[in-house]
Amino acid sequence: MIASDWRVRVLRSILANAGVLVGVVAFDWPAAALLVVFLIEAAVATLRGAVQGLFARRDPIETALDDRLPAASWSAKSGGVSIGPLPPIYPRNVPVVLGGLLAVVLFWPIAGLVVVATADTGLPLASLAVGIVGVLLGQLVAAVDYVRAARYTDDTVRSAMGRRYVAGVVVLALGGGIVLAEYGAVPAALLAGVVLAKSIVDLGEIGTETTTRDVWEDDDPEPPAADPVAVFAVDRRSLLVRAPGLAPLFLFVPPYLLLVFVVAVVGLLGGLWAGTAALTLAVGLVGVGRVVAVDVLRGHREYHVYPNRVVVYDRLLETPQCSVRRKTITDVHTENSLLDRVRPGSRTVVVSTVGTDHRLHALRRPAAFVDTVAPGGRADDREDARARDWYGE
Repeated sequence: MIASDWRVRVLRSILANAGVLVGVVAFDWPAAALLVVFLIEAAVATLRGAVQGLFARRDPIETALDDRLPAASWSAKSGGVSIGPLPPIYPRNVPVVLGGLLAVVLFWPIAGLVVVATADTGLPLASLAVGIVGVLLGQLVAAVDYVRAARYTDDTVRSAMGRRYVAGVVVLALGGGIVLAEYGAVPAALLAGVVLAKSIVDLGEIGTETTTRDVWEDDDPEPPAADPVAVFAVDRRSLLVRAPGLAPLFLFVPPYLLLVFVVAVVGLLGGLWAGTAALTLAVGLVGVGRVVAVDVLRGHREYHVYPNRVVVYDRLLETPQCSVRRKTITDVHTENSLLDRVRPGSRTVVVSTVGTDHRLHALRRPAAFVDTVAPGGRADDREDARARDWYGE
């Protein structure tokens, strides 16, 4: 495996850098051309890492996430879903992947300004295209090796995204731009040295961020061998109809606030109608995003009631997510809301445990759930059992 890794690293480094080195030495590339190649490689590497990160099986050591990230609530999901012959995609990896892509979206305008500011002369398009093709081939080799060697079984989402590698390329690109802006033309020998340094970065990219933790295994409690006393499903249709209701308000919360900035620019440049259309599109995108986020988080839940505990099971991921011991439940009741008359679905069910209230939204047969799960209900049994609390909602 070590020899195979080394061959892949060498091949990838040659493909990604040989054309660039020839362009610098033989075709007298300006520094701006090198910046273009590096920035394109950083973007492609980030996209490759984002796709790889979706399949990463290991549980990340660092689990802290900014709650403002899109789909941040998915980080608590257990299990993955398979699509055709592909390995499982793990929803818990999606927030980190979206955060990485968001960083690229914010970074690229700045990078473009650096290139424009430093490109005093025209770029050698023909030879530059050859260098870019080499970069793309190098990234393709890394992607194929990721699948062929099943590296997704050993990677966490952050290691699969190759953040150190992308950061190294970006530092080289922006550092070169600053040097060029300060000192003007850069000697070809110095540019060649930069390319050789980049080759070293490439050689160390594969496997630099692996972890020594055991392969991720779902540690949530498995259901008992006996059949549950009752099963209560979520009314998925009602839940999804509710989801986009607050979409306009999300536009005023980071990172969605970036869409408001884009809408403002479109309105200033294109007028009232263009701004209105952009605002409508932004609200629609946020609404669709909310529907997808809520569907993955809650749309496929079932609550399996056993004599000593209630297990939250996800039909999409086919994995038990968590459970609560019946002995810790102090109260179960439905909650009245001013929106009950206008929103679809049933009233919210509140399950109170010691110090915590858990709200179950759009639950089918809420009255039957209350009757079954409440202390002293039909399925009540105070026998102790191993379980962990439901994650907060």
